[in-house]
Amino acid sequence: LFQASLPSCGEGKLKVRETPVAAGEGEKDLLSPGSPLYRELATALVDKQVSIDVFAGAAQYADVATLSSLCSVTGGQFFFYPAFHGAGPLAEALYGDIFHDLTRETGFEAVLRVRVPQGARVAAFHGNFTLTNTDLMVAPVCHADTTAVLEFAIESTLAMPAFPIQSALLYTNARGERRIRVHTLSLPVSNVLAHLFERVNQDVVAAVALHQAADALALTGPALVRQKLHQLCLQLVKRARAQESTAVPAAAGGQPGIPAALNLLPLYLMSLQKNALCRGDARSDLRCYALQQFRESGLEVLLRSLYPSLMALHQLDATSCTFAEDPAHLPEGVRVIGEHALILPPMRNLSLAALTADGVYLLDDGFALWLLLGSQVDPALMTDLFGVASLEGYDVPNMRLPLLETALSQKVHLLLQELRADRPYFCPLKIVRVTDPEFAVLKWRLVEDRDVFPGGNYSYPEYVQLITGSNPSY
Repeated sequence: LFQASLPSCGEGKLKVRETPVAAGEGEKDLLSPGSPLYRELATALVDKQVSIDVFAGAAQYADVATLSSLCSVTGGQFFFYPAFHGAGPLAEALYGDIFHDLTRETGFEAVLRVRVPQGARVAAFHGNFTLTNTDLMVAPVCHADTTAVLEFAIESTLAMPAFPIQSALLYTNARGERRIRVHTLSLPVSNVLAHLFERVNQDVVAAVALHQAADALALTGPALVRQKLHQLCLQLVKRARAQESTAVPAAAGGQPGIPAALNLLPLYLMSLQKNALCRGDARSDLRCYALQQFRESGLEVLLRSLYPSLMALHQLDATSCTFAEDPAHLPEGVRVIGEHALILPPMRNLSLAALTADGVYLLDDGFALWLLLGSQVDPALMTDLFGVASLEGYDVPNMRLPLLETALSQKVHLLLQELRADRPYFCPLKIVRVTDPEFAVLKWRLVEDRDVFPGGNYSYPEYVQLITGSNPSY
């Protein structure tokens, strides 16, 4: 389904619900569908084994909360291009998304069931599918990017050495052959709480917290969701510290008072509170789209969205943006990406203090790429990247990065290609100067700094002090 404006006629007609003063109870209502028609239509389509992908490019309010029901029920995917311009980077993203949508490995008439032993149950399901018979997930279409997140509850004592989990996906492939794919996982069982915190996967904890927050937004609103995320972080760190005789000191590489097994969890949960999903000052369409993107993405993309990568392109060395010959024996601190191990440029912290006036930076937030230009970039560097010494007089928001014969241009385009590989969304490249209005939106991603909305007015060091109680003033 391609939609260029808010539906304005027929039974599916929608009205503009967003107002500049929408807040409080009205704010959370904007995150819920404005009409039951689209969900009812999606439910009827599931019975006919029809899935819908939506490509929406409205210039103004599009009511993503309502239109996305077509995808969340039928197992489809939602793509949103706000203020779409046919000559801008979003046009390239539209082409890339359609190409990926049509060429990725896809199955049809899919059903998924997850089994756990007696004494446990599946307590919650997150993802784009229809739930039937309490535990059977039905999707007319499943593909290489389909993601489902499940939460388990323990109802009685587990008298077993291991906890088995088994999932079975039944689907029809593109050749019309019925197939079943089974995954089995066995986890150790212990009655010692310290064992749990020693082996906790903080990446998965952050991802599950994100899905819980996404589901709660329409019920409680962003303010209460941010409070619950903060309380979750506080309780987990408190309980983990109680299981450790000594906390990891700052000199050892961890944050003061944060147990080693959870050393990144406060950063992830603080970043989630500052994300467009939970910000009270973001447009409702952007928050609803962020919700859809999180539902449809895997763990690696979710973590990149919570804590983006900031790369310094003006400080590339001879090995940056080249493929590593021996990825297993790289110098300490060197990071690679992709199947062929492309060496990434030098990384920077997500803070304004890490930026310089003569710098050129690439920020990857999992769903979009941002090329940030300082106010005093060397004209020779600009010429290597853009073919001109200055962008004055150019329509920068709708500008695409040209592919030139220079070594820098070749390296940057290879980096963009590897970053976009295997992503559920194309990741458009947005070119932003520090003097542009769009820089204010990019600064949302600099999560280590203070922000100006309620619940986001802590820097990362201040948030750690708040969580650990190491500063009595907080």
